[in-house]
Amino acid sequence: MKDGKILIIDDDKYVCDTLKAILETKSYNVIIANEGQRGLEIAQTHQPKLILLDIKLPDMDGFDVLTKIKDNETTKNIPIVMVSGREDYSALAKARGLMSDDYIIKPFTSEDLFKKIEKYL
Repeated sequence: MKDGKILIIDDDKYVCDTLKAILETKSYNVIIANEGQRGLEIAQTHQPKLILLDIKLPDMDGFDVLTKIKDNETTKNIPIVMVSGREDYSALAKARGLMSDDYIIKPFTSEDLFKKIEKYL
């Protein structure tokens, strides 16, 4: 496996399974959280090398998760790529303003995904 872990925080099981399958073709170690709070706990305990974070989550929105990760001394330096189906420039601006490292819009190709990931790992 490649060095480190990638944490996917997304409530859509299909998206999580698809991302995991794509990432595992390149030998990344993938952890999945289907809720924001669980993602925060995993980020704290497992210290992933990168987080792929959906904006829409059932228990809190991705912007809240992003803020909590960046405000936490233990997790603040983990790169975060926001993942969303929203091609909304206000969401992009908000993500950047809250210290997101990057943003990718669904649907995306595996090539686009790997370009984003390899930029931070």
